[in-house]
Amino acid sequence: MLIKILVVDDEEGLLDQAEKFIDELDREIEVHTAISASDALEILEKDDFDVIVSDYIMPEIDGIEFLKILREERDNDIPFIMLTGKGKEEVAMKALNLGANKYLQKVGEPKPWYDFLVQAIEPEVKQYKAEKRILESEERYRKLFESAQDGMMIIDAETGKIEEVNPYLEDFLGYSEEELIGKEMWTINTFMTIAGTKETYEELVEGGKHPL
Repeated sequence: MLIKILVVDDEEGLLDQAEKFIDELDREIEVHTAISASDALEILEKDDFDVIVSDYIMPEIDGIEFLKILREERDNDIPFIMLTGKGKEEVAMKALNLGANKYLQKVGEPKPWYDFLVQAIEPEVKQYKAEKRILESEERYRKLFESAQDGMMIIDAETGKIEEVNPYLEDFLGYSEEELIGKEMWTINTFMTIAGTKETYEELVEGGKHPL
């Protein structure tokens, strides 16, 4: 699994250090860097990343403001790791409240610390990509459901109540979605012969048979 990281820090030496030590870990990681939050925001307009690792103390736009712009103004949910110094617990809490996935303190020798950073990143990216695949799958289903040239609906199997109908079925039945949602199948004339009475419907469901 290739991971694209955007590391944001106002110290060029630390950016070089990040590239060097993460590359030495010999993992499928592609490191990109930004010298400021403004630089990072421009980069994010042109390219996609799997995770952002950002320092907190930066001129003009600090890490908290950077995160706030991403989450609130750009509606960007990319995993975000905030780097803080010792004694910055209040900063960490602000970051978490704004939607940061983790905060880490920059302490210890560089090599083991970057190994620790990558280990913290990998599960966040794995979960993010899995959730993204689910959302994309749901979006594909939604488009299929909406554009299908067959009547489709979703019902609550336990109650028989209609939860969703697609446009084709609305036209076929002559009812709007608002008129159908929440109605029990057996109360819709077109479905009476299929679902029968409430009792018949319940018998079919209990017997493991779907009424449609």
